[in-house]
Amino acid sequence: MNNGKRRTAIKTAITVLTVLVVALIFFSPKLVTLSQTKVSYTDFIQQVQSGEIDEVRIDESADKITYKTEGKTCYTNYPDYETFRQQLLMSGVDIEIDESGAFADMLPYLSLVIYALLIIVLFKMINPGGMYRIESSRTIETRFSDVAGMDEIKSDLRLLADMMQSPKYRESGARLPKGILLEGPPGNGKTLIARAFAGETGVNFIAVNASEFSSSLVGAGSSKVRKLFKSAKANKPCVIFIDEIDGVGSSRSSDNSAAGREMNTIITALLNEIDGFKSSDGIMVIAATNRAQALDEALVRPGRFDRRLVISYPDKETRIALVKLYTNGRRVDASVSFDLLANRTYGCSSSEIECIINEALITAVKNGHTVLTAQDFEQAIIQMTVKGSIKEHSNQNERDRRLTAYHEAGHAVAGHFLTNDEVTSVTIRPTTSGAGGFTLTETNDEVNYVSVEDILGKIKMQYGGRASEYLLGEKSLLKVSSSAQADIKEATKLAVSCVSIEQGVDYSLFSQKGEDEIMKAAKDILDSCWNDVVALLEEKWDYVEKTADLLIEKETLTKEDLAFLDNR
Repeated sequence: MNNGKRRTAIKTAITVLTVLVVALIFFSPKLVTLSQTKVSYTDFIQQVQSGEIDEVRIDESADKITYKTEGKTCYTNYPDYETFRQQLLMSGVDIEIDESGAFADMLPYLSLVIYALLIIVLFKMINPGGMYRIESSRTIETRFSDVAGMDEIKSDLRLLADMMQSPKYRESGARLPKGILLEGPPGNGKTLIARAFAGETGVNFIAVNASEFSSSLVGAGSSKVRKLFKSAKANKPCVIFIDEIDGVGSSRSSDNSAAGREMNTIITALLNEIDGFKSSDGIMVIAATNRAQALDEALVRPGRFDRRLVISYPDKETRIALVKLYTNGRRVDASVSFDLLANRTYGCSSSEIECIINEALITAVKNGHTVLTAQDFEQAIIQMTVKGSIKEHSNQNERDRRLTAYHEAGHAVAGHFLTNDEVTSVTIRPTTSGAGGFTLTETNDEVNYVSVEDILGKIKMQYGGRASEYLLGEKSLLKVSSSAQADIKEATKLAVSCVSIEQGVDYSLFSQKGEDEIMKAAKDILDSCWNDVVALLEEKWDYVEKTADLLIEKETLTKEDLAFLDNR
């Protein structure tokens, strides 16, 4: 059971327990009373005098007399005068004194104590501070050789590993950095390389997600931080890995709510603990984030996280290494080009590439292949790109097929003439993800920085489908279909990202006025791109029609089928 489900279950248990305890304290005496018949004291005396009662039970603490008559249990008030008991005995009535009254009086208070103890235990279960799994250096098998690419990152980490192992640096007066900040988009191996560092260094490893520091109890989060570092000191040499540190390490705010104060307390505790150990203690803190700009300045200043290593999307050489790593031990057909696969996976994270290889293995089994073929990889890439499989059977009518064909033809022609990417596949076969068709491209030129021209080209390609429908409908926006919704959304996101690069101003720093300026500038970019792509498709309409006709005929086109586009 994960933490979220466990907390939900425990909170439900607390609610049920509360209801039961309240019922026990307030309603159990009433439930007993409801099963008895109340009689007046006068009637009771008459029953005694007439010999209807043989025995009574006196509860002095409750001022109550209980007795049975005619098969039912009755009760009346206890008068508590000196001769009352003598009067009953003289009437032949036996008397029993109820001595459990004191315990009955204490029962509500005992219930409250038990309830309080149970609440404490349950909260401990919700917030089990200090319950961190410590991996022994003997059990960590991950090494830098298990991490594909990242040669420069591994080189920097090898130096730090050497500093932790060798006394020569300390003897020279050099200080071992206390912390390493791994920054970069998710899915690119930050956790993996942290484990590899611990394995390569031969030290114990404690991995924790920053969300585990958050707590519903005030002060519990900072207590967890202290327990974490106490565990590390008890198991040194040790590497502490804090994933998603921005979850608790974001810039401190003036928010005076309980949550805001607790967050500030956790950050302060984290800073104190990092400052509290010496470089010679053999402890290294590694933190990972994809939102480094959100971290508190005091956390990332020199003397705390001294090293900042950026782990970005893998370059071509790393992608080739990843494909080889994930296909190691599997039979791959000789016709499969790792270089081509690296081109086809441009922009993919390390985890996405691993998923593509896994999907290719599944596809190979499905297709009855004993080796991984280029077809298996192609289907896997399509599966990951469009987030679904191509449907075997389509129920599209001829109107929708024609509209989809022109839509995808517009994407293909705009992509070919207005971007630096190569169109590799176009289809009008719908997918299980809801797409009526799709157009795929690949990047042949490995670039580290995307230019404004590249972004504008991608926006124009996104608008290509809508522009083609617009021209097909004789320049009527009323003829444009809802199939372009996802394209418009993506184009808008690209335009927003382009604004600060193109204009050289970070409008996000100007609050709401800046946001308004961003949207205005983005709208201007989108209008300009729309006009450009409409003009291009008007000029190249013969290519659009030919591509659409081929799609209606074949349904799926490869880059070889689109070779006629090169006749510019």
